[in-house]
Amino acid sequence: MLPAENEVSALVEKGLVLEGRGRDYEAFNIYNRAHKNGDLLGTAFVGKMYLGGWGVRADACRAINYFEFVIQRVRSDSSLAMIVAKVGLASAYAEGKCVFINRDIALRLIEEVLFANGGGDYKTKTWNLDKLQARNFTNAHVRKHYIGAALYMLGNGADPTSMAATDVKILRKAAEFGNQYALRQLQNTNLPPKPKEFIKEFINY
Repeated sequence: MLPAENEVSALVEKGLVLEGRGRDYEAFNIYNRAHKNGDLLGTAFVGKMYLGGWGVRADACRAINYFEFVIQRVRSDSSLAMIVAKVGLASAYAEGKCVFINRDIALRLIEEVLFANGGGDYKTKTWNLDKLQARNFTNAHVRKHYIGAALYMLGNGADPTSMAATDVKILRKAAEFGNQYALRQLQNTNLPPKPKEFIKEFINY
């Protein structure tokens, strides 16, 4: 059973609301307060803000330190803090931010995120994205958002006119989870993917 959205503390939720209103500097400070209070989800969001340069000067190396801090301390692969940290770290490896581009590591991290949320089998290492149903995450907005981001990364660069049906299916699944970049990519085959922006899509409550 997946953890409920009550993993989001009142302080982190306040940061999410501020971020959703474009008040990134204030959101960063809120996340940092949560981090200093021992809230690992707050830590993961501090990393996200450093990675993208939202509300603070971009520092990918510092972002990676925050992500790895979370990954080393969270015990459950399905923890929301773990999900956010792994998606952020996967982005760094996919884009070569502070690290050499390593799509194998990025894919492994994304695989772990999706498997932890029911998208595959750890033991057999087989995918089953049909089991991922957006309706099951109706009350888990943050988790749903990051599953969508992970799916988008998995299908990133897909051209619906030329890629395999499997890749298009992944993008459709990402769109089902509300990922706007996947939706636009499916609607407009000439629109390039935007890997640098996938973790910034606003979450509104």
